[in-house]
Amino acid sequence: NSSTRIDYEVADVGGRLPTVLVQVFNLLGEKIKTLASGKHPSGRYSVTWDGTDDRGGKVPSGTYYYRLISGDYASGKKMILLK
Repeated sequence: NSSTRIDYEVADVGGRLPTVLVQVFNLLGEKIKTLASGKHPSGRYSVTWDGTDDRGGKVPSGTYYYRLISGDYASGKKMILLK
């Protein structure tokens, strides 16, 4: 698809606000876009990646990865961008 929604949940960490970071990378490991950055209270969130880089330019169709870091938790998933 030409855009994708990434849903994530921030866990309660003893009343502290964990720093959340959601970034998209290409196959070479180069950062393409930062979708979320900052402190988040616990709860459910979503961000949408529209197939653009940090400068607003369209990226080509292909395989990309996103990384989610929330406090001590880290996860990465693969996604395919089709135009």
